[in-house]
Amino acid sequence: MNQKETLGWTLFTFGFLIAAATAMKIPPMWSAFGPAIVMACGGALIARSGATGGSGDTDEDAVFDEKLNPVTLAKSMIKELSRIEEHIKPSTAQEVIEGLQAGEIATFVDQRKVYMTEYGPESFANFFGSFAKAERNVNRAWSALIDEHPPEMHKSVDRAIRALGEVINFFEK
Repeated sequence: MNQKETLGWTLFTFGFLIAAATAMKIPPMWSAFGPAIVMACGGALIARSGATGGSGDTDEDAVFDEKLNPVTLAKSMIKELSRIEEHIKPSTAQEVIEGLQAGEIATFVDQRKVYMTEYGPESFANFFGSFAKAERNVNRAWSALIDEHPPEMHKSVDRAIRALGEVINFFEK
């Protein structure tokens, strides 16, 4: 939970408690009830915006880091996935896939706000869709590997490499 969520839930809680206390008083203290309800609703909105916005940063706060360029990440992923196609041991293939899931894939996903700011929503949607296809196929490859089904793992790796090629082609066209 980030600071924005904590602030929101604190305001919500105090607003709710004040509203409940003033409404239960005989006769009710309506003059304090309304502002307390507003505080509770405002707190809920702040908490919600903090939860959906992650750190609460605005798009203007997003900073593009060239080493996190989508093409650089896609090429790095293709290089790693190509190692699997060289018929390495299953344990090594699992290490490669799990490394991608925790490394490049997580980085790519974490950078989505930066990418949307840098490239605009339409371009972002076009290349991120191909990346999502690659991510799904990497996850399928991992499942097939764990299920000891090498042919499906290799098909999934091939599909992931093709989808990453689409990401690269989007930028290099």
